[in-house]
Amino acid sequence: MTYFFIVQGEGRGHLTQAISLYELLVKNGNRVTAMAVGGENQQFLAEQIGPEVAIHKIDSPKLAYGSRDTGLSISKTIWQTVTKSKHYLAQVNKLGQLLQDTKPDVVINFYEVLAGLYKLTHPFCKIPFYSIAHQYLLLKPGFVFPTKSKFADKLLLNTNSRFTAYGSKKMLALSFDEQNDNEHITVVPPLIRNAIKSKQGSNKGHYLVYLTHECMLPTLLNWKLANPATHVHCFVHRAGKPASERFLPNLTLHQPNKELFAELFQSCAGIATTAGFETVSEAIYWNKPVLMVPVTNHYEQACNAMDGERYGAGLRAQHFDLDELLHLEKTYLSRSTNFKQWLKTGERKLLNAIEAEVLEVVRSGV
Repeated sequence: MTYFFIVQGEGRGHLTQAISLYELLVKNGNRVTAMAVGGENQQFLAEQIGPEVAIHKIDSPKLAYGSRDTGLSISKTIWQTVTKSKHYLAQVNKLGQLLQDTKPDVVINFYEVLAGLYKLTHPFCKIPFYSIAHQYLLLKPGFVFPTKSKFADKLLLNTNSRFTAYGSKKMLALSFDEQNDNEHITVVPPLIRNAIKSKQGSNKGHYLVYLTHECMLPTLLNWKLANPATHVHCFVHRAGKPASERFLPNLTLHQPNKELFAELFQSCAGIATTAGFETVSEAIYWNKPVLMVPVTNHYEQACNAMDGERYGAGLRAQHFDLDELLHLEKTYLSRSTNFKQWLKTGERKLLNAIEAEVLEVVRSGV
């Protein structure tokens, strides 16, 4: 069968999921003909997949952050989306033209809101859509939300999730562990890239930190001054600074670099990072304890951290307090073996969830 991917391109989480599913589909004799990617990260996909898949840019709604800190601003996000609504409708038309040109058997949507908008405005489109993301797990009854959840936060996140999957035949919910399905949601394992699965994790004694903003750095520096013997590598964007800098004894600051980050991630004793689902999944695979620090006001990451702690991936925290990470490393119980077994059995479940219904549609001549 031939597939067309629609990928939310903000950050790299959904992009890495697209790479992983591309690898799985091709391994099983399928073909991905093209991808439509929101945001500015088309080059990242092109580098990982190669020239055989056409990658097209679409301009889609983005998250907006406060000007004085790294916190997510819901009001700015909504206002930014509303004021550009005509532009986004034009992007939906562009998406429709791409589908008409490529004529795929199946469309896979990686949490891109324009896919839901396309199905809303093109109700007679016969191509089956499937939507895949960790966020759909939050729609299942029984999901444990953060204890101080605001009703508005939960409503906005779940409303957005439902809209991204509007018109989809099924929502495929990525989960750290196996859970029961329901009529609309099939639970499948995280999508781990071959670049991760082909390597074994090791422990060279250093700790890894990823900061989303330079203003978060003083907290780490103060901790490091009190703990000079602990070896830490920290990735953070610092304008005009060297690619790597020995900032304090046993503290090296790096500009974002995916190859170096992956190398240090693979060999670290533990990692402190924001609560992105993909990074936590890769840490579980490589047997790394995780200190999960959600971005301020980022409710989705708060839910990821809650779910990761439930599974046993690590601890959630409000600040980058590495004392907690060092303590966690001493008490951490590996989930890697069970996790890898879920990945193995769940791959076939994922393929069956898509292929069974699509073949039924093909046989019926719809």
